[in-house]
Amino acid sequence: MITGPSPSALGLSGRVALVAGLAGGFVPELCAVLAAAGARVMLAAGDGRAAHAIVAGLPGGPHAARGHDADASEALVAAAVAFGGRLDILFTLAGEGGEGSLAQAGDAAWDAAIGGSLRGRYMLCRAAGEAMKAAGGGGRIVVVAGDAGMASARGVAGVEDGGALTMARSFARDLGPHGIGANALVAGPGARALDAARAATFLASPWASYVAGHALVVGGAPMR
Repeated sequence: MITGPSPSALGLSGRVALVAGLAGGFVPELCAVLAAAGARVMLAAGDGRAAHAIVAGLPGGPHAARGHDADASEALVAAAVAFGGRLDILFTLAGEGGEGSLAQAGDAAWDAAIGGSLRGRYMLCRAAGEAMKAAGGGGRIVVVAGDAGMASARGVAGVEDGGALTMARSFARDLGPHGIGANALVAGPGARALDAARAATFLASPWASYVAGHALVVGGAPMR
């Protein structure tokens, strides 16, 4: 149940949103807020069953769900365009990163975070940007990162999250001339799921049309 200011005021009615990466965290709330705002949602997650369960409970629609392979970014964007006729919004998320010292991290942890997760998110943003440009420009990209990428920069997770924040700023610069906005959302340690979902939806809306290359922190100060 979504309470508070009406999401319908955000101007997202009929917009097509791709939420990609996982089905946990604040993703159920994000999909619910988007649907309540009138957006059509495609949720792509590693756990396809969980994605279908989330989408089945959304209002409005039609909505869609599918599994997600980080190495198949172009195919996923193409599926989103086929589903909605275009792609207006991309949210890209990653799972929990590992803790501990970067100096003590093994090659497998590095490859999974940087060669796997971060690379996949870059490819997804690139493919979404190309699809948005091909449709005539316009659109929003929201890169969701953890607080490990802020000043604390903890371990491999800090490198991945820091890379995601930099990636959002770089895409904002490259895609801005085409009317495409890119920003990052940082879910701090005290972030409530609904608060994070509302903030992410704001970044995806016309209300944030003049916000670009920004990292919006939700849930308290993450710089520990």
